[in-house]
Amino acid sequence: MLVGMCYMFLLMSSMAFSMTSPATFLNCLFCVSFSFLTFVYIQEVFKDLQAAKRDWLKLGANLSHLLMSGVMGWMFLEILFMTMRMGAL
Repeated sequence: MLVGMCYMFLLMSSMAFSMTSPATFLNCLFCVSFSFLTFVYIQEVFKDLQAAKRDWLKLGANLSHLLMSGVMGWMFLEILFMTMRMGAL
């Protein structure tokens, strides 16, 4: 997740770099990986909620990971849409 955040900072600082073909490929890769992480954490949160004895610390950690991976996936998806609107794909 930290690598994705650092890469996102690099994309935001250089618009010319974000339009290149390797950057677009990495955007797709990060978007798919964060989407997968989001679904994994959704399953973990539901498991935590269905447990007989709730571990609130684990539930909170899984919820925060769910939100962070969801937002990161959404940001990479927005960057891909922006790239398509600008005609770089």
